[in-house]
Amino acid sequence: MLQPLTPEARQVMASYNLGMPTVEYRTKFTVRKSIAVAILFAGGLGFLVVAILGSSSLLLSAVIAVVILSVMCLAAAMWTVVDAVQSRDIHVYVCPGGLLYQHSGKTEAIRWDQVEAFWQKVVRTYRYGIYTGSTHRYTLRRYDGATFKFNDNIHNVEALGNAIAGESARTLWPRSIAAYQAGQTLSFGKISLNQQGVSDGKELLPWYQVKEIKVNRGFLSIKKEGNKRGNWKLIQASTIPNVGVFVALVNYIQSSKRR
Repeated sequence: MLQPLTPEARQVMASYNLGMPTVEYRTKFTVRKSIAVAILFAGGLGFLVVAILGSSSLLLSAVIAVVILSVMCLAAAMWTVVDAVQSRDIHVYVCPGGLLYQHSGKTEAIRWDQVEAFWQKVVRTYRYGIYTGSTHRYTLRRYDGATFKFNDNIHNVEALGNAIAGESARTLWPRSIAAYQAGQTLSFGKISLNQQGVSDGKELLPWYQVKEIKVNRGFLSIKKEGNKRGNWKLIQASTIPNVGVFVALVNYIQSSKRR
């Protein structure tokens, strides 16, 4: 159930023609995170006690190592708490026209057609071949340079990330096609493309030499025709803005060249 909107939020929503919210995402502080903070604090204090009590009998190097471990545990616990406190009042409403973002008493509108770049980093963890969980980090940048970040402090953040990826791609796609057809070079972080081919800033790979471009296991791989030694380029997909638009554009270009 959606929380009632404040008068300021309703005014911003109307001013930017966002439409009525359909989904709301809020921050969370999970039991797992609470347990992790407790363990880190206990571990840090425990190491500190060992260092103090054993300072007379342990070697100086051992005391220093124990103190360092203590500081690291306590710092990690404090960082987790501070990060949770700073993001405790984030509310993100998904609307037909964009996002309504509330944090620290401020309300902002992020229209889908104002999104310039969107980065996604999803890391899935496995132990002995069994899936144990995922971490998520999404970064959105508007055309005015304002940046918004979403991570696992937000409940069900993966659904939010998928919504942003889909809606931003829907508005960026026609612009990208138009720019490509007009002969412009489109930049996607470390990689760019135009009607001649794909470039890493140092070398241009012509389209007739591009064998395959795909995203797999968090990496963007570019394979060159005739190159049996591996990838022409292998780049972390999380460093590429609008990676979904990039892959769709590559598929469009390659399919049009086969006709």
